[in-house]
Amino acid sequence: MKINLKSPLFGVVIFLLLCGAWFFYDNGVEKEAVQQTPETNLVTIKNAYLVEEKQGKKNWELTADTMQVDAVQQINNLTGVKGKLFLENGNIVNISSDKGALHLKSKDVQLTGNVVVVTTQAEKLVAQDLRFTNVDSLITASGEVVITKPGVYAKADKAVADRGLEQIKLIGNALVRKGGE
Repeated sequence: MKINLKSPLFGVVIFLLLCGAWFFYDNGVEKEAVQQTPETNLVTIKNAYLVEEKQGKKNWELTADTMQVDAVQQINNLTGVKGKLFLENGNIVNISSDKGALHLKSKDVQLTGNVVVVTTQAEKLVAQDLRFTNVDSLITASGEVVITKPGVYAKADKAVADRGLEQIKLIGNALVRKGGE
């Protein structure tokens, strides 16, 4: 399933789903007894596919086993996350994690649990948490960060990198070894 968040059709579909849920929930329930909770604003989509394009080229794409859309908070909560960042130089960065959150306004992505980032140049970053900020295209990883590149092994408490893992700053208990592990 392909979902383009910029499409007006996507907004209409979410609106209709929420209206349908409200209609079925509202019938037969006394008005005084109805309390809106955050759960009533959620829509769950299985096998979700999200993509962002800029000037006709893919910027990133993301798939998830499940995606819970929270229209009020403007967040998509994801499980079983797999994604790709498409770099201007033609390289691709593959990303996976157990869970994630896509902030719809900022288009920032927060990933948690078994985060793995692999580039087409055989560079790899493994961490427990990762945040990609769309405005500055920075990746911030934390939680037992391990980075491997051909001939280099590094680990730290935290790492900040560009989206292609070309420039990496290690923070806290940093260790770098040439020659690999």
